[in-house]
Amino acid sequence: MTTLTIELKSSKTLSLIEQLESLDLLRIVKEQTKPCNIADMLAGSITHEQAAQMNRELTEMRV
Repeated sequence: MTTLTIELKSSKTLSLIEQLESLDLLRIVKEQTKPCNIADMLAGSITHEQAAQMNRELTEMRV
């Protein structure tokens, strides 16, 4: 069995694919989305030096 990812260009396309599924010619598999962890997404986006500088500036602003 081969799994493909396709992009539908119209609502008619989805209807046709659903008809193919009802004929047991294919199976629609819903893509499982993983919960988004913002820390993982941003990890490494700035250097340690930049982070330290931002922390110093924030500390100065709070005083």
